[in-house]
Amino acid sequence: MSKYGWYNKILLISIGGALFYWLAESLASYFLFDNGSLTENLWPIGDIHEFYMRAIVAIVIVIIGLVIRNRAKESLTDAQRIEHLNRILSAIGDVNQLILREHNPHQLLEQVCHIMVRDRGYLNCWIVLVDSKGKVEKLYSSGLEGEEENLGRHLKQGGYLNCLNNLKQDEFWSTDNTGHDCQDCILCRNYNNRGALSAPLKRKKTYGYMVVSISQEFVNDAEEKALFAEVAADIALALENIELEALERNTEKRLMQTAQKFLDLFNLIDDAIFIHDLEGHFLEVNDQACRRLGYSKEELLKLSVADIDSPEFSAKVTGRVEKIMEEGQAFMESAHITKKGDIIPVELNSQVINYQGRKAILTVARDITERKKNQEQINRLVYYDPLTGLPNRRMFGDRIEMALANAQRNKNQVAVAMLDLDDFKDINDTLGHTAGDEFLIKVAKRIESAVRKSDTVARLGGDEFICLFTNLVNRDNVARVADKIIRVLDQPINIDSRMVSASISMGIALYPEDGNTAEELIKKADIALYRVKNSGKKDFAFYMSS
Repeated sequence: MSKYGWYNKILLISIGGALFYWLAESLASYFLFDNGSLTENLWPIGDIHEFYMRAIVAIVIVIIGLVIRNRAKESLTDAQRIEHLNRILSAIGDVNQLILREHNPHQLLEQVCHIMVRDRGYLNCWIVLVDSKGKVEKLYSSGLEGEEENLGRHLKQGGYLNCLNNLKQDEFWSTDNTGHDCQDCILCRNYNNRGALSAPLKRKKTYGYMVVSISQEFVNDAEEKALFAEVAADIALALENIELEALERNTEKRLMQTAQKFLDLFNLIDDAIFIHDLEGHFLEVNDQACRRLGYSKEELLKLSVADIDSPEFSAKVTGRVEKIMEEGQAFMESAHITKKGDIIPVELNSQVINYQGRKAILTVARDITERKKNQEQINRLVYYDPLTGLPNRRMFGDRIEMALANAQRNKNQVAVAMLDLDDFKDINDTLGHTAGDEFLIKVAKRIESAVRKSDTVARLGGDEFICLFTNLVNRDNVARVADKIIRVLDQPINIDSRMVSASISMGIALYPEDGNTAEELIKKADIALYRVKNSGKKDFAFYMSS
């Protein structure tokens, strides 16, 4: 019997209970009341009243067993779903970490497929890249069990599966595999009880499509779809960034082959190009430099490198020139300021050249505004909760390790507080998930308003938050903050013109009294939290006082 199949035993036990009751009644009637033969007592058809009474009681026992079985089954189904979604959430972090470190698109997509099958629990995952005309360029897959070759041949011959055809009209598509088209699909005809989720890998253009097979009970789950679409969007963002980096590298290689060839194409290049003397005064600039900075060529040639660098970089010009002269070439980041005062982040590739018989420096300045935005977005995906903007579990882990190291060095106290909203499910059920999300955002802001700027408030997921308090003198400091958090959340919150009341329970663990590691403190704060939950909620408790 499977891990979740034990609830079927409940039905068998109830049937056994009914039979036992019937037998007990029969034996009692036979031995105690001497009411006819044993056979007549086992099947008292002659006494229709007795027969109906026994039948009714036996049926009631079986019905009770059925009710208990169904409720147990529903509970276990929910547990399966929670377990599945937890696996997905942990895998999102793995995918985002992979995106940060992997700059080869082929290795990135191969490893994503393996993560989706190994960690997310999908039955298979495949990603197809297409060119600008929609023709298949490359297929990556995991878990196809020998069907990869057939799928690749089918796609390269121009055959689009039903899941991909539907994506041409929509940004997301799912099926429970009950349609005729999916049953005839080469990936489904040998498999039962599965469906598909599909999403395009799309930014400014469509790079390809991502498809997974999944058990039917999860295929129409809203959270499952949202998390899958989030992964597809993250991968598309990574592919765009890799494409931009590859384009930049290719451009640099082409432009820097020889200085003379570069000068011939000087004004045809999309990057800003400057030639300046060793004191930083401009000798030559291209048209793109003028357009980007908003100066005429005559105006720009009267300026120097220090004049167009933003204040934080202008003071470093002399040292930058010295480094270029010493090494012959330098690659660095800076920021230019336009005539209107706008700041543009740039990537500088500088080298020493001979210009009109004297040493000079040629610099190619690339606008990296888009790349910076992409990097910032990826970092937020990895370290911040997308709903509330609070630090997530990963960032909280980094901060608590740093806080414990400082506390050990300076002999200070550190406190970890686990926070859980009371009866948040009722708000979700009554007002809906959109209002529930707005409620969580406002709760997060209230918690932040009650702590110091040096403290950390993070969201672990759902209605669970965690706080880190540093540089403490004693537990009274923590108690005052905990009481303040409870009081600020005691005030009703306006959600869609409805005043919704909130309360929170809190468990607190102290360093070094309750533990020396992050894991110990979080575990003991959680124990203290559940003690509060079990004793009335809307309060806080320290672990050592339990």
